[in-house]
Amino acid sequence: MLEYSFVRHEDNGKKSVYNLFTKDRTEANLVRIRIIKLDTYRVTYMCFDENSSILLDEEISQRIGICPIIQDEFIKVLIPRNEEGDSQRFPFDFSTRDQPGWFTTDDILGVPFFKTHKLTYLEKDSRINGYIELKLGNSESHCGHMPTSIATSIYNEEVEAFEISFTNIGMFDSDTIMKIAVSSVEEEIRKENSNIFTKIIVSEDIRKKYM
Repeated sequence: MLEYSFVRHEDNGKKSVYNLFTKDRTEANLVRIRIIKLDTYRVTYMCFDENSSILLDEEISQRIGICPIIQDEFIKVLIPRNEEGDSQRFPFDFSTRDQPGWFTTDDILGVPFFKTHKLTYLEKDSRINGYIELKLGNSESHCGHMPTSIATSIYNEEVEAFEISFTNIGMFDSDTIMKIAVSSVEEEIRKENSNIFTKIIVSEDIRKKYM
């Protein structure tokens, strides 16, 4: 059974870099891919009961679908509501009377978005209300179809390890991300008849020149 070891090399709050102690490029890429496809909670559905803003329902849904959520904070809210982690609904109701204004992610209570996003503009005497639905899934299954992280892997000959670097906006803390990614790769390796390391054999000259 193969077990990885890794140490944090750099973490400035926006970008994290870890040394993954393996010389195998395939192994490093597997960890990198797991980071990119890490399951996170995202907005998967948005329902409107009323919308008199300047944008159509579909346009607002597209905007909120790519807004990252602080995962650790959201789980604290979610677990008391539903321990099974099924999709959860969060209502919103925003109206303007005397003056126009922006409907933002701050107006959806209970969902800790990474930062405030302007979703649509309302003229005075307008209203928008309904609910959003959040569910656990990877970037390919979310309505935004965007990676939850950007990750790279570069081999460092001095330390004989691959430098795995990634941004983790709205995701878990960096240590948790690495632990989840590495554990999922190790779990796949343990499976009987696993073909996880099936790869094309490339000559060393080609590898050095292009890889």
